[in-house]
Amino acid sequence: HAEHISDICIILPNRRAGLFLKKHISKRLAQPIWCPDIFSSEDFIKKISGVEILDPTSLLFELYNVYKKEKGKEAESFDEFSKWAGFLINDFNDIDSYMADASQLFSNLGDIKAIENWSLDGNNLTDFQKEYLKFWDSLGSFYKSFRQALENNKKAYQGLAYRIAADHIEEKIAEHQWEHILFAGFNAINTCEEKIINTLVNSGKAEVIWDSDMYYMNNPQQEAGKFLRKHKQNSMALNKADDKRSIFIEENLLSSDAKKITIIGAARNILQAKTAGDIIKK
Repeated sequence: HAEHISDICIILPNRRAGLFLKKHISKRLAQPIWCPDIFSSEDFIKKISGVEILDPTSLLFELYNVYKKEKGKEAESFDEFSKWAGFLINDFNDIDSYMADASQLFSNLGDIKAIENWSLDGNNLTDFQKEYLKFWDSLGSFYKSFRQALENNKKAYQGLAYRIAADHIEEKIAEHQWEHILFAGFNAINTCEEKIINTLVNSGKAEVIWDSDMYYMNNPQQEAGKFLRKHKQNSMALNKADDKRSIFIEENLLSSDAKKITIIGAARNILQAKTAGDIIKK
């Protein structure tokens, strides 16, 4: 891509990788250029989804507004609500990151909780148990209302932004003038990322560069290579008909490079921090 490097987009797992890539690119150049667009995965999703990704505190307030409308006079105070609402937002985030069917998931979850509280001796449920089951039954409604409220205001939590981008990836990418897109350095990716990458690779708009080491790639017992082995076997992500669209770089550095490893016994975080400080000082 040397002839049109200013017109490409590069997506990396994090911002730190982008910072170092810019330095490496600058060392390889003989003349000034416009830097290609380099994004972390999260920044790329924010760019193409067209929504504002809210911070955790803002999301709590947004969900509390939905919660109060759903529960009315039965709504808890914000202090009580905030004790468990963060866990619920994390669950919503996972649901959308992995493109799960929320209605089916919460329906099944409600059934599971009902079975867990089922009394084999025929005794009636206590008031607490009834309220507990009512809460689980309401989660699907919370999710739907919360998502709708955020989308109406072009806001989102991270998982929802990923899902919006994945559901409309072709039209979202068409809004940008990148000549080509490169995904590099990824390993474990969520379902939304997988759909985005597969769609763009198979349409000829992108390619993927996977970085791996033979030490864990060639040994099924090495957990570090689990996801990369899956991607290598995935004909969609690799698009084997066109090897240029997916490149696997397999080094043999972990086994062959010289290493200096020091093992230090340090109980608990405070002692670990003090030990690290002593090493830096020396």
